[in-house]
Amino acid sequence: MKGMMYNMINEEEILVPKNDVIFKRLFGRVKSKEKVKEFLEAILNIRIKDVILEKETELLPENLDDKVGILDVRAEFDDGTLIDIEMQNVNQGNIEKRLTYYLNQLYTSDLQKGKTYNELNKAIAIGILNFDYFKDIKEHHTIWKMTEQHNKSKTLEEQEIHFIELPKFLRSEINIDRKLDQWLLFIDYSRKELVKMAEEKNNLIKEASEEYEYLVGDEAVRRLAFLKRKWELDYNSGIQYARTEGEKVGEKRGEKRGEKRGEKRGRKEKQIEIAKKSKDKGIPVETIAEITGLSVEEIEKM
Repeated sequence: MKGMMYNMINEEEILVPKNDVIFKRLFGRVKSKEKVKEFLEAILNIRIKDVILEKETELLPENLDDKVGILDVRAEFDDGTLIDIEMQNVNQGNIEKRLTYYLNQLYTSDLQKGKTYNELNKAIAIGILNFDYFKDIKEHHTIWKMTEQHNKSKTLEEQEIHFIELPKFLRSEINIDRKLDQWLLFIDYSRKELVKMAEEKNNLIKEASEEYEYLVGDEAVRRLAFLKRKWELDYNSGIQYARTEGEKVGEKRGEKRGEKRGEKRGRKEKQIEIAKKSKDKGIPVETIAEITGLSVEEIEKM
């Protein structure tokens, strides 16, 4: 049974760093500290003294549902800044709402530790998307903050969201010497020749690749990765089915509306034809109105 499931899905497409099960194992563990630090420095364009990763948690197969569809990596900087990195492979049409929710949860988590509002730390949410989302924006890396709308002179710096759209990145002009490009090439893993070049230029990428090779040889990780991908395929299939059925229902409703409109128009034309002939024969207008259902005013205008 297990082998059948594996054969149904292309391994090369599933067992890649952007599979969020594998992504979690690569970036969500305490020992991944240096890799996460460099990756975050590249995304945020800042220098970071230290990164603290939350203790990793195991993802159980029975938990592979929508509620944990995104496997997150939580981190904290030495200055208290809180970070949430999300790898998202399925476009559910609500990623901006989900990331905003995660960001607010992250920002207010300090209150649960007994801090006051003045002591709340900055929070940053990062969404790595394996799909195009913002159709009218060409940049693959966008940064979102709250800015005063009248003169744009003041921005609240306490919260920010970064979206990175991998398909747009792959269509952009890639600079193999740029750290962020190196990491995105590794995470996507579809351009293996460029990944090899990134490994040669960056020892941390090389380490990540070696760990990745080890992970994909682990049967438990492979099974979780395949289960997660199966869930994603089932979800996409369900959405497509719902759209197709919705279109069919819409077509049927449209046909019925068209038929009703046609029948109504036909009845109206017949009433007018009868009214004209009756009027030509000198039948009183009130009688014609009673027979045809047309108003006296309509008949008098004929």
